[in-house]
Amino acid sequence: MLSGGVGVETNFGSTHGIGQPLLGLTVGVSRHTSYTSGRLHLCIMTRHKRATVASNHALRLLRETLDDVHQVMRKDQPDNRVPGGRVLNRLLALRAAGLWTAITLLVGCVSPTALHRAVVAYDQSVVQAISEELLLNIVRAAYHRPLHFTTVPSVAATFDFRATAGIIPPEGDSRGLAGPVVSLSAAESPTVTILPMGGEEFTQRLLTPMDESRVTSLLATHGDLNMLLRLVVRSFRLMEEHGVTVLTNDPRMPNEYTQFRRRILYLASLHRQHVLTIGKETSEVIWSGRLSTQPGPADIIAGWEKDLVWTFMEPERSVLVRKRIMLTNYHPSAISLEEKRQLAEQFETWPPNEILVHVHPRFPGGEAPMLGTLQLRSLKDTLEFLAEGLVGQPEFPVDPDERTKTKAYDAPLLLHIERDPEISKNPAVAVKFDGVRYALPVGTEGDPQRDWSLRVFTLLYDLFQMTVRPTNVPVPGIAITK
Repeated sequence: MLSGGVGVETNFGSTHGIGQPLLGLTVGVSRHTSYTSGRLHLCIMTRHKRATVASNHALRLLRETLDDVHQVMRKDQPDNRVPGGRVLNRLLALRAAGLWTAITLLVGCVSPTALHRAVVAYDQSVVQAISEELLLNIVRAAYHRPLHFTTVPSVAATFDFRATAGIIPPEGDSRGLAGPVVSLSAAESPTVTILPMGGEEFTQRLLTPMDESRVTSLLATHGDLNMLLRLVVRSFRLMEEHGVTVLTNDPRMPNEYTQFRRRILYLASLHRQHVLTIGKETSEVIWSGRLSTQPGPADIIAGWEKDLVWTFMEPERSVLVRKRIMLTNYHPSAISLEEKRQLAEQFETWPPNEILVHVHPRFPGGEAPMLGTLQLRSLKDTLEFLAEGLVGQPEFPVDPDERTKTKAYDAPLLLHIERDPEISKNPAVAVKFDGVRYALPVGTEGDPQRDWSLRVFTLLYDLFQMTVRPTNVPVPGIAITK
């Protein structure tokens, strides 16, 4: 909240029989620095350089005016009484005009300054609150406590800036002095909507496995395939000659976890070599049969918008397929139609939270061929996985497969969380749970694990934000009155 301005208190007596104050100026102050000269007490609160310049100009005008008042009032000659009053009236009239100009400039400076600071302050508060909630729920999951989120769907604020000025006429005969009266006020009235996450929103955002399209969106912004897949993938289901092998991303199963990490490191290596293609490359059959009327252009275009494609296999027989995301080491046009058909039949129906992986031995990077699906986690499952490192079985380092050509830093722990008494000074995020502080340390030179953890936490924050759905809560508009 921004409130402030200029305040002057003055109480001059007079040997000329003038018993009323010469000048009055009052404005509310919440945070100020003060300047005192003689009987003048000035208070100023500014939060912007331009506002500071304008207010200092107003203060300088007041000081000069009152200095002139002192100089004239110190003359005791009787014949100076009336001329002195006239001089002061002229001085006050001129400087009142200058003072009003400065106050007008001050209001113009303060209003955008207050808006700017309010927007930034609210933004920082919301980001900090969500970050602490994420860390707190990781700690809750570690101790098998219920997870809970409180959302802030809207923040609105009303700003009111007012400035008034006037002149107090002299009392009695012409020996009195006119006094300017200036008032400046600023007020802010925020409206913050806070809602607990529950019901269908809780189910959709926390319990439902994430959609495959989120992986490509996150990869486009973060770029590290190894980090991303370690965070969002629950298991790797491989189709092999002897059957299906499931490699679980869980350090409590060391053998499966080691093999899982090596496969992911290999895929990440292909991605760094620009060999891996990530896109909607294969099709899932949605419907097949005969149509009395062929789909028109409008139907075909509407299907494209939803990744649905019509295929006409033979007369009077149509097939509706959906494009699915696939990780391959080849371009779709590089394999035959028969290979595409066999691939589609093999994975004719697979859940929307699984991504197809096909590393073909005939193409670059095929030294370690693999065919299977990556099963994606839900957000709740992701938080519980990160919580295992606090009280359960922590992750451990895994050496890459010998066929992995390029190597990058692969942190032993996906997310390192410190707790009392090891918490470093000024952590990035910190919360308290059951009397113990938990924190995410800031990055430091020579400690890549900390930097890795911050990047993972940012990735988790983005993943949480991607689950936000439109709210029906009415949001008041922002009003600025000047």
